[in-house]
Amino acid sequence: MIHVDRNKTPFPKSLGTTGVKERKKALAHYKNADSSTKAYPFKAYKGDDVKLALDRLFHGKCAYCEAVYASVQPMDVEHWRPKGEIKFIDENGKKKSLKPGYYWLAAEWSNLLPSCIDCNRQRNQHDIVPPSDAVAITSTGIRTPEEDPDQARPLPSERDLILEKIGRGKKNLFPVLDDAYIRNPEDFKKESETVLILHPCEDHPEEFLQFVEGAIVRPLPANVLENPPANQEEKALCSIEVYGLNRSRLVYQREEHLLEIKAHLYTVEQLMKFFDTIQTRKTKRNTKLRQIATDLLEHEMNTLRRYCRPERPFALMARQVINDFFEGIHSPLGGGERR
Repeated sequence: MIHVDRNKTPFPKSLGTTGVKERKKALAHYKNADSSTKAYPFKAYKGDDVKLALDRLFHGKCAYCEAVYASVQPMDVEHWRPKGEIKFIDENGKKKSLKPGYYWLAAEWSNLLPSCIDCNRQRNQHDIVPPSDAVAITSTGIRTPEEDPDQARPLPSERDLILEKIGRGKKNLFPVLDDAYIRNPEDFKKESETVLILHPCEDHPEEFLQFVEGAIVRPLPANVLENPPANQEEKALCSIEVYGLNRSRLVYQREEHLLEIKAHLYTVEQLMKFFDTIQTRKTKRNTKLRQIATDLLEHEMNTLRRYCRPERPFALMARQVINDFFEGIHSPLGGGERR
């Protein structure tokens, strides 16, 4: 998950017309509602212009896990604050349900996000837990092709056999501090709950999440930031669990992406060593070799920067490892200083 500026995409016009009308009808429908009241048939949030705006805003990626859904599955238009029902587990560990949910936000632009099926729907997943001694991903690690653990690693289907299945996916989950939910639009105008999951447009996920070796995500240690955000660890843990950010097949996909990035990092490091060896003697041959190496190095550095762009999958993980690399090098092309 990365931070996304919602203002970069124009407001869908249908939410200001059809959405406003629908909200008035929903307010009347739920005026004297209780848990037995039939759910209002919301439709405005499914408008084509809404889907297009969300797709453009998040570049065809899931707002939560950053996987590219656009090529393999339709988008789920997700209500961050659930519109029809809120499910939660109380302090005694009992499953509870509240109806209706935040029905007045069903066509609210700020409450809509694009999601892949597995982040949005509750399904049984093989969940991977980071080991207690897990080390954060840095630009060091896989240094040569021979050290690539993929060569001796079992297939994903074989690895899943050792993992237990557990329910993951947001659906109607919306954890807030002390289960203090706001139950009507009038109170919602006056105050807000302390929400315990991340919103990509309201939070900065890099202040909450950290990737460790194996491409597993965990809460960012509090001592990393000088002024960590409120409820940092709890908010990170709830987000990882609710969105299913460590479901096995997602982790394996991130890990393959990480191996690609580290292959480019390895190439850059070897090119920099090559520069060092030919820099001592300035001959015509070395001048030609330097030019070739410069072209290759520029290509690899630009490739690494592209991995960090917001439209690329798993950009938060890529930024973590690539920024660490750029901060620690002194490139022949300029910039950075070796630590």
